[in-house]
Amino acid sequence: MLATGCRHYRWEDVPLEPVTERTIIDPEAVRAEAETTRARGFAFEDGEFRVGVRAIAAPVRDTFGDVVAALAVSGPTGELKDVSRAARLVAAAADDLTERLIAGTP
Repeated sequence: MLATGCRHYRWEDVPLEPVTERTIIDPEAVRAEAETTRARGFAFEDGEFRVGVRAIAAPVRDTFGDVVAALAVSGPTGELKDVSRAARLVAAAADDLTERLIAGTP
């Protein structure tokens, strides 16, 4: 949600402390990853929070285009191999949730 510019999250509030050996803690590298995330429309992490686990997340927006939530999936690296396919599915589901939120339908 930080990468999307969500007004409830600020760079200054994010502690850049390593959780695993893969955790990105360099501020410029974090900003670069945020730019990549914005450009591709989803976030991807590969063992940066938990060794052997991958996660993909996509933003859910309100009628103003503000990010109000994120839809995410995670799984063992060995099981979540086709990241491109999983990212397309997660992004499509997040877009569907966005449309439902805007339309006011369940």
